[in-house]
Amino acid sequence: MHIKAPEGMSSAERIAFYDCEENIKYYQYGTSAGWKKYEHNPVFGGIYETCFDVSLLLEKEGTLQQVFKMWFSWRPKKAIGYTESSDGIHWKEPQVVLAPVPGSEWEADEINRPTVIKHNGKYMMWYSGQMKPYLEDGRSVLGLAVSDDGINWERRELPVMEPDQAWELQAVMCPTLYSMKRKLALKCGMLQAATMSRMPSAMLQAMTAYIG
Repeated sequence: MHIKAPEGMSSAERIAFYDCEENIKYYQYGTSAGWKKYEHNPVFGGIYETCFDVSLLLEKEGTLQQVFKMWFSWRPKKAIGYTESSDGIHWKEPQVVLAPVPGSEWEADEINRPTVIKHNGKYMMWYSGQMKPYLEDGRSVLGLAVSDDGINWERRELPVMEPDQAWELQAVMCPTLYSMKRKLALKCGMLQAATMSRMPSAMLQAMTAYIG
């Protein structure tokens, strides 16, 4: 199987590398719970190239103003993109809503893998900030941004979580936020493919400041 793409590949080359015949025969197109992939997939991507790790919110459900709001990792832009749809199938032209910060020590090269919630009327996004992605000495941390409309974001100056344990090597990434006993819990991935939940003081302070 093709497991790790060589460095320096374009988005199109990476897609071709992973979608080889050897890999495709192992893909699962259904689940024991009854989920089936939409027969007319993909519903998004195509001319926009590699779009992945989406975070989706449905607002005004069941009304004429119903809207699916989707934030996603946009590999060619090395940024987080945003688009909307009324039915989850037909999507508007996307736009970059959060881009790398030139000169930053933790999010200058690429940002991706957003997870978005709406809390007390504000959108909150946790995301991966990366330096030298896909290289052996690359580093990934988690950042936080807040928005009134989901498009214009104010980001926190410093990361809210950084790799500080030996087993994390140099990366924490792919955040997922969920409710647990009336509190918010964060789950993230590690470079070693281990996944653990933890809530260090930096994260608690960030949540206290932005959520209350």
